[in-house]
Amino acid sequence: MQFLFALAVLPAVLLCIYVYKKDRHEKEPMKFLIRLLIAGAVISIPVMLIETAAESVLVALFDSSISLVEDEYSFDSYSASLGYNFLSAFFGVALVEEGFKFLALYLLTRRNKDFNSLFDGMIYSVFVSLGFAALENVLYVFSGGVETALIRMVTAVPGHMCFGVLMGYFYSYWHLYDHTAKLEENLMRTGTIPAGKPKFAPKKYLVLTLVCPVLGHGFYDFCCFMADYFWIVIFYAFLIALFVFCFLRVKNLSKQDTGDFAGAAKLLVSAYPMLQQSIIEQTEVLVYGQPAPTAPTAAAAGPAVPPLSSPVRLAPVTERASRFYTVPDPANQPSQYKSGTPRIISADTQLNGYQLYNPPYGGRYYGYMENGRAHGYGTYTTPGGIEIRGYWVNGVLQ
Repeated sequence: MQFLFALAVLPAVLLCIYVYKKDRHEKEPMKFLIRLLIAGAVISIPVMLIETAAESVLVALFDSSISLVEDEYSFDSYSASLGYNFLSAFFGVALVEEGFKFLALYLLTRRNKDFNSLFDGMIYSVFVSLGFAALENVLYVFSGGVETALIRMVTAVPGHMCFGVLMGYFYSYWHLYDHTAKLEENLMRTGTIPAGKPKFAPKKYLVLTLVCPVLGHGFYDFCCFMADYFWIVIFYAFLIALFVFCFLRVKNLSKQDTGDFAGAAKLLVSAYPMLQQSIIEQTEVLVYGQPAPTAPTAAAAGPAVPPLSSPVRLAPVTERASRFYTVPDPANQPSQYKSGTPRIISADTQLNGYQLYNPPYGGRYYGYMENGRAHGYGTYTTPGGIEIRGYWVNGVLQ
């Protein structure tokens, strides 16, 4: 019993480790990933109930052309077999399983504070999918034994991972485009870029997040259900192509992985080249140049700032912490910009998400805002050219 259990969960564990190691930008908290695995396993309970009900409905629908022979369905025509298996594969199984995976993924991760880079959506989706696959595999292996375990080790379990990859790929881009679209809307509202039709549409990626894995999973099951020589050949050809495609997606997305700041800025600058100087300089990763600081006017400067020969740029952030920014030369940091100040607060309480905000006392802030206050990771550039990066809470630098 213990051997079968270990054999059943081993492929899911190995695939989780593989995807986890591909997360290069910032490792996700292990406790949260375990929660996703558990969520994937838990949803298998309502999935089994709904799939059983769906099968009963389909049997009743095809009652006149279906019969039960030795615990297997027999059809009086090929078209009846084709129709039943199509509906069963795509709607009775794939839509139900991938639909619940999508719900678990969306509800648990869309507002997660650690969801801050491109690859995160991929790893979240794969962990939910493999949590489901692990429990499903345990049930099948306990019923079918070692032979079933070995077959599913190279088919069903990596297949579920691939469906998770399809879901996670588009979910990652939905997250990136959603943040980019919100920033684009704010930039249009403030007149930073010309008002017009938005160039970023995140909703289509959210639709594809569900549609693509349903289609892949549905075709996988349809080939299995048909169970004749022609469809078996199609199944293995499809399986090989699916594995190659999805493992390449993981590899490529891992290489392209970047933080939300850099990703959104890159997309915006591609669409609006005039933003290169005003936004790209404020991201943590993409720096296109270092313009010499200009002396602020007395009206815009606020508190006096010592003149600098060049901007003091902060060391790159390598780990999370509530107080993590460092200045190469502390003597060049005005006292009014140490921890706790300045307060980044907007009179417009509707500012939420990623924002480019110009405080009335001068300088520029680029980063998370919540209800008009800096809240989350962000960068404030003082009128004197000093960049202060850190974690903000209710407008106050921590």
